[in-house]
Amino acid sequence: MKVMSAGPTSDDTLLAAEICLHKGGRPQSYTFLGTELKHALPLAQSDPEQCRTIKRPLRSAVRLLMKYSLTFALLGALICYWAVSHGDWWYLLLWLAFSFFTLSVGYGGVGPRIFCKQPDGTIPLWVRIVHFPFLFYAEVVWHITQKLSRENPFDKVRDDLILGRRLRANELPPGILNYVDLTAEFEDPEEIRQSTNYISLPILDAGVPSVEGLIVAISRLHAGTTYVHCAQGHGRTGLFALAWLSTRGYVDSFEDGFAILKGARPGIALNKTQERFIKNFIAEQWDAAGADAPHH
Repeated sequence: MKVMSAGPTSDDTLLAAEICLHKGGRPQSYTFLGTELKHALPLAQSDPEQCRTIKRPLRSAVRLLMKYSLTFALLGALICYWAVSHGDWWYLLLWLAFSFFTLSVGYGGVGPRIFCKQPDGTIPLWVRIVHFPFLFYAEVVWHITQKLSRENPFDKVRDDLILGRRLRANELPPGILNYVDLTAEFEDPEEIRQSTNYISLPILDAGVPSVEGLIVAISRLHAGTTYVHCAQGHGRTGLFALAWLSTRGYVDSFEDGFAILKGARPGIALNKTQERFIKNFIAEQWDAAGADAPHH
C-alpha cells in the first residue's frame, strides 16, 4: 500500500474521512478520500452500524505554510539580486536561489512532493542535485545539532513505542519492527530501511500530513515495537505519536497524550498548526467511535 504524501490544502478545502464500523463496534474498514483501508484499528466501542463523515478544515495549516512559502520566496529573490549584482562566481548562488524558490512552491501548495521521496525512502539523484544547496545545508545543520545537543537520540514512551531523531545505521535500538520516517528532506540508512518494516510518510518541516496519509501509515504498522522519527524527534514525531496513541485507544485527549510524550521525551514540541491538527484528529476520532474512556 502506497503511503500518501502530505500536502497543504486551500482555504475552502475540507479533508473528509468516513469510518464504518461493523457489529461489535470495531472498525471493519476505513474509507479515506475514496481509498478503502481494510485494517481494523483498535478504537473504542461504538454503535454497530455507525458511519460518520469527519471533516477537518486546515485553514491554520494553510496560513502557516504560506508564511514559510513567502519567506523562502523572499530569500530566493534576495539571493538572486545579490548574485546578479556581483556577477562572476556569485552566479553560483542562483543554484541556491532556485532551491529556495522550489521550497517556496512546496510550502505554497505542492507539499513534500518537491523532494520526490519514494516509498522506499530514497530521494532520486536528480532531485538531490537540484536541491543540493538546501539539502547540504540541512545535513550540516543536522550534524552540528547532534554534536551540540545533550538530548537522547531516542526515548521509550512504551515498550512498543520509541520516539527519536533520525538515526545513523549503528544507532538503531534492538527489537525494532516498524520504522516510521516522517522526513521529506533526508534519507535513512539503507541498513535500517531494509531490516525493518520501513514506512515513509514525508512531511515538510513544521508541517502536517494529510489525514489520509496519516491513517494509511498507521494502518501499515505491524504488531511489535515501533520507532518514529523526524529530523530531531520533536514536532512531526510528536504529531504522529499522538495519532498512534489515539488510534490504539491509549488516550482520548491531546492533553493526556502530550503529557505522556513530554514525560518520556521532554524535547517534544508542536507548533500551533500541528497542535490544532492533532487535537481535531483525536477529538473527532473518539467522537466518531463513540468512546466513553480510553483503554489503559
